[in-house]
Amino acid sequence: MAIWGCVTGIAMVESGLTPWQAIGMTFIVYAGTAQLASLPLIAVAAPLWLIWITAFVINLRFVIYALAHRDWMASLTLKSRLLHGTFITDIVAASVNRRVASPPPDFDPVIYFRMGSLMSWVSWQAASVLGIWLTGQLPANSGLAFLAALAVLAVLMPMIRDKAGLACVVVASITSLLSLSLPMNLGLLLSICVGLIAAVLVHHYVTRQQQGTAEKRS
Repeated sequence: MAIWGCVTGIAMVESGLTPWQAIGMTFIVYAGTAQLASLPLIAVAAPLWLIWITAFVINLRFVIYALAHRDWMASLTLKSRLLHGTFITDIVAASVNRRVASPPPDFDPVIYFRMGSLMSWVSWQAASVLGIWLTGQLPANSGLAFLAALAVLAVLMPMIRDKAGLACVVVASITSLLSLSLPMNLGLLLSICVGLIAAVLVHHYVTRQQQGTAEKRS
C-alpha cells in the first residue's frame, strides 16, 4: 500500500495537478485505481461525465467485495456498513476473505477488517503525500508515473486464482492494446467491460462443466 500510494502521489503531480490538488484528491477520492484511470482524462480536459463513469466502472469490483462480506457484515447497521465500505481496499478485502475461509481461534472479522482498513488508510495517505512531496524534488518529467501501474499489478496479480479471473485479465489486456487509439482514454472503459464479460462467460462455462461432471459421476 505504501509503495502504491507513493507512486500514485508522484503520478498525480506528473499528470499536471498542483501539489494541493493532488493532496485533495488523495484524501477525498481514496481509490488508487480510479485516481490513476482518471488522471489521463483530467489531463486532456475530458468531460466530467466521462471521468465519473470511468471511476464508477472501475470501482464496480467493490460490489463483488461487498457480496463476499455480506455474511459477517449483516449484523451491522446500514450506517455502519456504509462507513466500513468507504474504507475497503483490494488488499483488505482479499485478506479478510482468506481469514474468513480459514479463521483462527476467536477470530472477529469486523475487528480484523477495521484494523486492516485503518492501517491501509494511514499507509496510503502518508505515502501518497510523500510521493507528492518527492515530485517537487525530482527532475521534471522523470517518467516515474508508470511505476504506479507496476504497483497495481503486484497487488492484483496474486488474486487471479481461477479461469474466470485469468480470462478477464487476458481479454482486457488485449483489448486495451487494440484500443489505444481511441480518444479520451475510452479504451480503458472498453477494456473493463470486455474483460468483465469474458470473466462472466468463462465462469458460466466452467460452472456448467462442473455440474455436468458431477451429474455423470452420480
